[in-house]
Amino acid sequence: MSNILLDTAEILEKLAAYVDGIESQKQEVSAASARSLAEKVSESLGHRLDVNMINKIAQADPDMVNLLAQLTQSGDSVDSLGGPATPTHSTKVAGSGDMGAAEASLMDWLRA
Repeated sequence: MSNILLDTAEILEKLAAYVDGIESQKQEVSAASARSLAEKVSESLGHRLDVNMINKIAQADPDMVNLLAQLTQSGDSVDSLGGPATPTHSTKVAGSGDMGAAEASLMDWLRA
């Protein structure tokens, strides 16, 4: 009976060591990805994040980390809001070239 208990204890110790190894690997990967993400966030914000914030990112929910990563990736390229005005769309604003009578009268009144 004593042998069975010793064998079970040995197996449980090996299992605990294995799980600890896996957890430490996950923490190392998480810390590395948190540092990488913190650099991207720092570039976006314009200032460096402190160690406490990097640790919070490393311990955050994976969905939240993914969302933060997506937000920092979208800053790499700027969406175009339109192209430059073409000569056909430009309108002469100042001058008396193509003014109607009402506009000419207003301009004369303003100059007086």
